[in-house]
Amino acid sequence: MKEKQRKKYKDLTESQKQNINGYLVEKEVLCCVSSICDYILKKSWEDRDTPFSYEDIENNFYFNLEDWKDNTIDLIKDCNTMEEDEKKTSLKELEEVNDLEEAQDFYNEYCEAEDPDDYKEDSEIYEYWAVTSWFYDKLINESEAGIEKEAIWCRCTTGQAIKIDGVLYKIASDLWDEGFYFNDSSYDESYFKDGAKWKYTKYLKINCTGAFIVHQRKTDILVFLFSHK
Repeated sequence: MKEKQRKKYKDLTESQKQNINGYLVEKEVLCCVSSICDYILKKSWEDRDTPFSYEDIENNFYFNLEDWKDNTIDLIKDCNTMEEDEKKTSLKELEEVNDLEEAQDFYNEYCEAEDPDDYKEDSEIYEYWAVTSWFYDKLINESEAGIEKEAIWCRCTTGQAIKIDGVLYKIASDLWDEGFYFNDSSYDESYFKDGAKWKYTKYLKINCTGAFIVHQRKTDILVFLFSHK
């Protein structure tokens, strides 16, 4: 009996793609922790004992002074419209910047001047979602923002179902075309090329019923929240 082959993700209908994306969200996105994260992050400005702070957010340098300065240094060094003496002067001025807002303005000024079409501020974070560690790595590899120590995805979109986020299409497409993860018994013949059955790799199912259960391995969050009531 021939092994059945999946159709390429790009050849599926939009409805089929969303079904696949939804399956991924159901298994890997555990629950929304926006209220908890907003509280902890705001507290981190005045309390250094919080479980995490803005500086712990990966792939988003909006609140990290050193990241802003490092990116500005790269921008100045690569600038083709500045003389070497100008570059040296700008780099020296940048060394003296110790304020986050000033560093952001410094970067945006040079970015806009060097390449207006490429100028953009870092994405704003709208929601925080607890996800499995495996899915967290997938998101980070796609340049999504996140808090590694708690496997929290910092979502920069809102107002739409997670399954139609662009990053979900990308991750689901890669997994589907690689031929594993999804339970094919959930999909009818229209998802496959002509043939028989196929092989798939099983995944570890992680159960979760709430934000506190997600973080049972990280009791410092609970201790912090309850001590600040």
